[in-house]
Amino acid sequence: MRIVTWNLNGIRAASRKGLNDFIDKIDSDIWLFQEVRALPEQMPKDWVPHGGHEAIWHPAQKKGYSGIGTRCLRLSKL
Repeated sequence: MRIVTWNLNGIRAASRKGLNDFIDKIDSDIWLFQEVRALPEQMPKDWVPHGGHEAIWHPAQKKGYSGIGTRCLRLSKL
């Protein structure tokens, strides 16, 4: 099992810089993202969990601040 944790300092900026390609390359079972600084509905339409992953968001109450996100394989696949 591979677990990756990463302070993104903004998931939308990381997505524009190739986050999806990096996720595919590393092929981790669990991703823990800190400082996502976005709500799920603010993400680009092409950023969706794939490969059997699901995303769980815990955004900050104020837009553009903090927040964490978890992307993991569904329990049935672990």
